[in-house]
Amino acid sequence: YSKTYYQRCLIICDSVHVQWWKRPSGVAAVCLGLLCVLLLAGIIGLSVQYSNVSKNSSAAIDQLQTSYNTITKERDQLQTSYNNLTKERDQLQTSYNNMTKERDLLQTERDVLSGRLSNLKKTCPEGWQKLESSWYFLSTETKTWEKSRQDCLERGADLVIIKSDKEKVSE
Repeated sequence: YSKTYYQRCLIICDSVHVQWWKRPSGVAAVCLGLLCVLLLAGIIGLSVQYSNVSKNSSAAIDQLQTSYNTITKERDQLQTSYNNLTKERDQLQTSYNNMTKERDLLQTERDVLSGRLSNLKKTCPEGWQKLESSWYFLSTETKTWEKSRQDCLERGADLVIIKSDKEKVSE
């Protein structure tokens, strides 16, 4: 070999060996290699993340389902309580209405009786005397106890049992 050939070979080998990164194919190969490494790291990271998220999601879904079931039961219990309270309210309203009617009826009866009492106080039936809050009929006839009692019952009264000195005096 000649010296020139040897020098050329050194120059070619030297330029190939030292300048591989300056060539477009060398730069592209390095970039593709780096991209592959980054892509592989990303896929591994996403896989780990997906696995964790999947586990957490399952637990979260179970918790949500449990919460939903609990809330549904509570809602049903509240609905039952509401229905019961509505029934009780309706029963109380019916009782109130009945009591109001009874009160009105009793007030009417009271007014009627009060009017009758007023009339009785104003007019004293013949032969009757008033002593405090009681009325007494003084009979001049002599009868047996049984006949006297029957006469009193027919008048809407009963035989008196004298309990006080005032009753004795009014005889």
